[in-house]
Amino acid sequence: MNDFEAVLRQFDTTLMKYNQHAYRQLGAPLPEADIEQKMAWLGLKDEQLKAWFEWRTGDVLAAIDEDEDEDEAPSSKELLAQGCYPISLDGILALREAREEDPSWPEQFVPIATDGTGLFLLFNSAPGEDYGMIYLYSASLLKTDPESCYDSLQAMMETTIRAYEEGILSYNEDDDWLEKDFDRYYPLAKEINVRSAYWTNE
Repeated sequence: MNDFEAVLRQFDTTLMKYNQHAYRQLGAPLPEADIEQKMAWLGLKDEQLKAWFEWRTGDVLAAIDEDEDEDEAPSSKELLAQGCYPISLDGILALREAREEDPSWPEQFVPIATDGTGLFLLFNSAPGEDYGMIYLYSASLLKTDPESCYDSLQAMMETTIRAYEEGILSYNEDDDWLEKDFDRYYPLAKEINVRSAYWTNE
């Protein structure tokens, strides 16, 4: 856990430095007992995932309700290259309930981030060699069979840290938008995430 916690601290520092606008929209974490209870409801027992939820509270409703308030201009929450931002534990529980009768992906996948329009990053909770890998699901990108895109939660953060530090990701304050240089991001992600299929297939 020590390496993971160090990367998580660096991830936090990087976001504060390079994307304060979206970082400030994250909430304070829930009490530890609440996190443990909600993870138990989801059938999750993973120390790194717990540390992720203890870091900050993500968005609750955007994963469920994609309609923007017409009287309020949307504000960018994008933190990751896919235009995603974290989903809170309450949001994950609500999302599971909303899609219980018509699930978009197998139950082993737990959504941890979304772009608010149907793209999700999923944590693979199934035991085995692919446990803990992060998968991409997006109907609009024709990725309805989740495809691995980060080798782990730690690798996702490490990829994001380097992307910000190297100017591959940069927040544009004038346009309220996270600029993404995918021509440079793809080889970086492929270099760090050697087991993930997405960067090889694109």
